[in-house]
Amino acid sequence: MNKEIIKKHEKLKEKQRKEIKKIEKELIIAYALLFKEIKEIIRETEEKAGEWNYEELNKYNRLNKTIDEVNKKIDKNRNKEIALITGLLILGYKRSWEDSKELIKSNKEVPTLEKIKKNIADPWSGLSFSERIWDNQHKLKRKLKSNLIKRAVDKDNVNKVIKDIEKELNVSYNNAKRLINTEYTRVNYIAEIELFKEEGVTEVMYNATLDNSCSECSSMHGKVFRIETEPALPRHANCACFYTPVLP
Repeated sequence: MNKEIIKKHEKLKEKQRKEIKKIEKELIIAYALLFKEIKEIIRETEEKAGEWNYEELNKYNRLNKTIDEVNKKIDKNRNKEIALITGLLILGYKRSWEDSKELIKSNKEVPTLEKIKKNIADPWSGLSFSERIWDNQHKLKRKLKSNLIKRAVDKDNVNKVIKDIEKELNVSYNNAKRLINTEYTRVNYIAEIELFKEEGVTEVMYNATLDNSCSECSSMHGKVFRIETEPALPRHANCACFYTPVLP
């Protein structure tokens, strides 16, 4: 019975991974647009100043104005990122609840949207997902500002400035991608365990995705825990482990 449940669960997880991929594609588009907009701001500033030179850029407060414009674009992207990930996590919670219902033959209704939003807003490892996005974007702003000033002081070619921006945006996108995978695992875990407890499931089995699991998670694969004694998920960033109910 439990082998059959694990097989079903893995198929359901595959559907969930497709949902994640959709959001990742939307984020790629959002970051590509952000890069295009920031690049245009930099090119326009360089054209007005004549070159990427601190002395020229400091005239008429050009450099500070440029940094302010760049920050506004980052803020706009941050808001979009929060909206995309919030929508994904709400969907993930609902889907995980419905999929778990199917596994244990439950008829429990999905919790209210208010309760789901409260659950997904809870912090993991000290910060909520939205706080992590704010933190990532703050780091991006600080790094871009530092690079823009340094390149101006060094009188570097503007193409180097743009290359720096592209590199930092790639870092920021990868941070967002890691956040999505980590938080999706968390809301899946919350929804599944909540339903299992309500339906009287007493034990769950730990399942590691063995093709890319760390040694710590792999060593837990197949272990059975009583509900409320199981290690909380995710156990680390990018963790994709999950629990399946142990049924008679």
